[in-house]
Amino acid sequence: KIGLPSFDNGAGAIEPHEYVVIGARTSIGKSSFMSQVASHNLQRGLRVAYFTLETSGNAVIKQIASQRAKVNLRMFATEFNEKQEQFHKELEKLRHQHLRVFDKDMSLSQIESRCRIMAASWKPQLVIIDYLGLIRGTEGSAYERMGQLSKAMIPLKKSVGCALMVAAQLNRNNEREDRAPTRTDFRDAGSIEEDAHRIIAIHRPSTSLGGNVQELGLTTYDYELLQLKLRDGPLWHSRIKYYAPHTTFVDAPTT
Repeated sequence: KIGLPSFDNGAGAIEPHEYVVIGARTSIGKSSFMSQVASHNLQRGLRVAYFTLETSGNAVIKQIASQRAKVNLRMFATEFNEKQEQFHKELEKLRHQHLRVFDKDMSLSQIESRCRIMAASWKPQLVIIDYLGLIRGTEGSAYERMGQLSKAMIPLKKSVGCALMVAAQLNRNNEREDRAPTRTDFRDAGSIEEDAHRIIAIHRPSTSLGGNVQELGLTTYDYELLQLKLRDGPLWHSRIKYYAPHTTFVDAPTT
């Protein structure tokens, strides 16, 4: 599950056989979203493996703890003592949950090798890769590379025997045209649209529901979460909010 009821209830639960692509533009919050999904499934008792190709494993763990404790990591020294204590409690909880974070496996062959080892012993129930475009080990144009990487995710998913969730970059066409993204908006998409079992896009409209421009520096943003493809299920659309200080996504209040 994603962990946002308005989406999960309509879009359907993610099944163990799925290759799921999460798309977003640069600086929209796909890494925050992926860490929140990991956190939600850890709290459900699942075993989660997280490959971070953009930051350190320690940073991922701290982000999950800060999301749970609702603290601003950038302003941690100014948080109330009880908030700081809650953050450290969440870090301790994570040590006892079934999370493995990998930040050294940067190539496709390294990720495949790591997944085979985990499948034979630890048996993860969700594998997250953040993100597809940073995986090394393929050649050709950007379009060809993404096609090769996307094709490689299918046997990778089968080898670990669980759901595989991969972040991918959207191009800026929808931003320039001021519209919600579609399946064709994945940057150098290769065969992602064809290969993925499920495609979900994270979208921040240029204006809020109240009609205000969503410029940089705001605390809260209106977002949309769109299920653009599900082979054996419905398309779906949910309105959500992003709270920037805590890097968390929540369901938008219903009116």
